[in-house]
Amino acid sequence: MTLSLCMMVTLIPSTGFAASSEETPLNSSVTSFTSGTVYTIASQEQLTRLATLVNDGRSTEGCTFKLTANINLSGGWTPIGNKDNQFMGTFDGNSHVIYHLNVNASTRYAGLFGRIGTSAVIQDLGIEDAKVISTDNDVAIMAGNAQGGSINGCYVSGEVKGKSAVSGILGSTHSASYPTSVTDCYARVSLTKTGTTKKILRGFLAGMNRPALKLPTAIPPVLERCVPLPAGVMEEQ
Repeated sequence: MTLSLCMMVTLIPSTGFAASSEETPLNSSVTSFTSGTVYTIASQEQLTRLATLVNDGRSTEGCTFKLTANINLSGGWTPIGNKDNQFMGTFDGNSHVIYHLNVNASTRYAGLFGRIGTSAVIQDLGIEDAKVISTDNDVAIMAGNAQGGSINGCYVSGEVKGKSAVSGILGSTHSASYPTSVTDCYARVSLTKTGTTKKILRGFLAGMNRPALKLPTAIPPVLERCVPLPAGVMEEQ
């Protein structure tokens, strides 16, 4: 088992959130997203609505999704975004916490977010007591994979288990064409890798990236002011 222990007293407010004159609750009546709109989320049903629409191919570019309450998840979770449909908007945790995220998958890109894209921003969000398990690659609590975008002022705690690219905040990144940054983030996680891949970069904040595979066009995610305190041993099965 790998244990990364970090203290997080308060979420770090981000200055990247731009207020909008229009806020819309993300209820079942929402069937697509309008750029420039702030959609508010206060329940598991509304968060699930976001996942459903993103995974069905609705574009989130230019949209902001703002938590207005803590959310206590129950049951299994389907990640927001997948191989074909990335989350491209801003997810503003607004200093709230999502509890008991539970992902048990047999596919890649597992986490609260499966895959985020170039314009994605995840900020000011905590996830506590999470359990994210996949029999495939790209597994983390916050996001399984990032093809660009940024994660700012966030923290996670819980358990992560996957084949490879296993981490706390971000499972894997893409390439130099899609730079990704992780700033002011903290993790307190146990990590288990079940695969046999050797040339990977595993960590408590960011897992595998293309330089670990020695691809010449790739760069790792930029990590700034992210200071995990690891303890224990690495578990590989």
